[in-house]
Amino acid sequence: MDFSIPQKTFAELFSVCMDSADNGKSPVPALAQIRVTSAVESGKIVMEANNLRTAIRMVTPATINHPGEMLLPRDFGERVKAMPVGDIRIAHLPGNSQVELSSLVGARKFLVSVLQTTDFPNMPKVDSDRPEDVFPIATLLHVLETAKPTTLDDDTKPKMSSVLLRWSWGELEVMSCDGHRFTRLFRPMDAVSSTGKFMLPRSLLTPLINALDHGLKSGEKECGLLFSKSHIACRIGDAMVFSKLVEEDPLPIEDAIPTSWSTCARLNRVRFLDAVKAIDATKTGSARFIVKRDVEKLFMHEENVESGDAADEVDATITGPKWGKDEKERVVKLDTSYVKNALEKTDAEDVVFAFSPFVAKTPQGNPALITPDGDLPANPKEVKHLVGIMPMAM
Repeated sequence: MDFSIPQKTFAELFSVCMDSADNGKSPVPALAQIRVTSAVESGKIVMEANNLRTAIRMVTPATINHPGEMLLPRDFGERVKAMPVGDIRIAHLPGNSQVELSSLVGARKFLVSVLQTTDFPNMPKVDSDRPEDVFPIATLLHVLETAKPTTLDDDTKPKMSSVLLRWSWGELEVMSCDGHRFTRLFRPMDAVSSTGKFMLPRSLLTPLINALDHGLKSGEKECGLLFSKSHIACRIGDAMVFSKLVEEDPLPIEDAIPTSWSTCARLNRVRFLDAVKAIDATKTGSARFIVKRDVEKLFMHEENVESGDAADEVDATITGPKWGKDEKERVVKLDTSYVKNALEKTDAEDVVFAFSPFVAKTPQGNPALITPDGDLPANPKEVKHLVGIMPMAM
């Protein structure tokens, strides 16, 4: 096999494929490789990765000098990045255990040992009994990027390490929960006139997000989803991403959302985020968020014996239940990294931060809620973008 291709193009696609390659710890070395195939008549190369949980196929034009196939190791991508900008040549002669990577605009060259392509597993197939569901790439990319941080990085707990996608006649609902916090979003999809539901495993999120991002930058507007009882395939132009589905019911996130608002602070998001980042610099991992009687501010404070205390305040519009006769402040303690992440996943000018104050000697209360929605409905369950964070004991 022998072909030429722009260095930047190959490096980008190789990086996307590596998200579905094994980390190199599997007893099957081929699972950590990228298979590259080509045919003269197509004028394209096909790059594939398959770790038996997720798989990906990317296609791109190239100058095919000799057709064939080869397996490329994980570190081949670093060698490609080290090549000068411009066209590169990748050649693997039959019977040879090495691939030559050379620059067509300079003298730089690498020789890389490779495996036999016979060890590479077959790519999965999805036998769907329904037509392909078409989604706007920008919408799907946005909701997956927003929901991913509230998934647990532990595949042994599929309910908490997955993202639920559920759609019905023009509206997409996305939910994820890692046991400490959750994300719930609704997005309109006028072009979708069907219904469906499935759970995406966390192992799929990074390769799918990167493939969607690459497709969007390449001019693709829509992607197609095919799914069976156990597998899903996402088509993005000529590219395909495959994965096993999580065959469990999602966590009942709706049950954790209160039916009415408690103490609410409407704040400028950028100012709020800046203050949370400052508090988070203490490395304690948590802070007290405080609303004081008759003061239109949200106060933040944390004590750290080793690095010292941290405190800040942000102007806010405060609403909520009537203050008790002897009540002077309302306090909740939260993980600052969770608050920071929720604020970073929206570009809204203002956000609403709502919480139930801590009460000593009682179980943890309702989750603190953060939403960028402007007009709040009476019931928090009806909010279109909601992040919930469970409070910490004080």
